[in-house]
Amino acid sequence: MLENSILVIENDPLLTKSLQNHCRYSGLQAEFTSNIATALEKLETHGYSLVVVDRKLDDGDGLEVVEYVHDTCPQTKVIICSQLGSVKERIYGLSSGADAYLPKPFSFKEFSLILNKLLHMHKKIATHVLSAGDMHLDLSTGSVQIASTTYKIRKKEAELLACLLIHKDAVVSRMSLLEYVWGIHTQLPTYNTLDVYIRRIRMQLGKENTHRIKTVRGFGYMVSSK
Repeated sequence: MLENSILVIENDPLLTKSLQNHCRYSGLQAEFTSNIATALEKLETHGYSLVVVDRKLDDGDGLEVVEYVHDTCPQTKVIICSQLGSVKERIYGLSSGADAYLPKPFSFKEFSLILNKLLHMHKKIATHVLSAGDMHLDLSTGSVQIASTTYKIRKKEAELLACLLIHKDAVVSRMSLLEYVWGIHTQLPTYNTLDVYIRRIRMQLGKENTHRIKTVRGFGYMVSSK
């Protein structure tokens, strides 16, 4: 995967030109397409740090791309830019796996701030494999290997586990976990939602590994390297 590589899926010629100029002046490696089919082909063969996608594309709803990235490329960040900007649509897009949702027309200054923050977050977890003891998380596939057994987790779960592995042997507060994974949004999920994600990770790793993620009551969670 090339660092700071971006895939843009946008069918508005004027906006596409503006995004091309922005990426060029910012020193970002960007590829452009205007349809879902080509985007999925590119995602199958190339690794990207970030995907920028419109909702209203010639061959369907860009959420198809968002869901594909969410399921298959857990390390890739996603920004939706769309005229479908109601609260309901933004929540729908974010719950589908996007990391940020910008209603059109948007401020390029805001877009640039979000883009840079997401690329910085991606860089922090760009190392493909993070480890603690005999537990290894491969961020390129969302696979967790413990001893000789491999488990599969989804994008947000992989990002949460990555944050805990980066800070192994230290307690990570609930707020720090929320900000690490959902930090672009002004309305973060609740602690209860976070706890559900943690329970889901534990379930997918099996009963014999529930101790891998420890709850520190009143503070947060931690993963031990021992």
